[in-house]
Amino acid sequence: MNETVSLTSQVLTMADAQWVAMEPSRLDGMVAELMASPKADFWGARIWMRLNHPSMRKAEPLTQAAFSVARARISLLTSQEAARVWLGQAQECAENVSLDDVFDIAGLRQQIDEPPQVVDGRFTPDPCRVSAFQRECWVLCPKCGGSAVETNRTVRCTMCLYRAEYGGNSCAWEESKSPCFRLPLLLSTSMSLGEVWAYNSRHLAQLRCYVAATMRDERHDGNASWSSRLPAWMKAAKNREPVLKALERLADIAAASGLAK
Repeated sequence: MNETVSLTSQVLTMADAQWVAMEPSRLDGMVAELMASPKADFWGARIWMRLNHPSMRKAEPLTQAAFSVARARISLLTSQEAARVWLGQAQECAENVSLDDVFDIAGLRQQIDEPPQVVDGRFTPDPCRVSAFQRECWVLCPKCGGSAVETNRTVRCTMCLYRAEYGGNSCAWEESKSPCFRLPLLLSTSMSLGEVWAYNSRHLAQLRCYVAATMRDERHDGNASWSSRLPAWMKAAKNREPVLKALERLADIAAASGLAK
């Protein structure tokens, strides 16, 4: 029997109770091997359905982390940012345990952090929602006006060390503002056509590639993705040069902020 088929049988024919009881690193190893197979999209869909089973919510923290890492591996088939979100959730599940100490995820991190590129004038934007970029917003500190980061309902300034936690019940999307504290974004500039802004360096990198590309392979349905929500003037070929210049100004701000990794 083909090794991949045999491995798939082990994963998909287990009772849910056995899956929950499986050693987390072993479970992740099996999922990682399936995601590297030629039919990764098919197996990913099968595994995703099993991960949504109610019994999974009762698993131990590290096992829940393994499930989130599995979701990250599956999400990476289509979206780096979605995979990043799931990997972040895995770390939250693992609490004080480093994911790298339990799972072999160096390759996964490398793929998630791979910068977007325009190849022969063609670019495929990440199909994630704009909310995926909002998990880390670069903002202006409300105290000193310096570079600050809003993440996990907390804002921290890298200059004056100001720190505050958001006590509200919900966050909301608003253009050029952070979701919780509604702080102005650090990466924001005005031009004659309108305001150009980005939540962080990853969002900015996607924007620069999108605007620079002469051919865009959109992989979304409707207007749910971040790129589908861009204003028409930003997508227009006649505005490519001025918009790219505005994005260059944001890149300079990002480099000077010290926040870029």
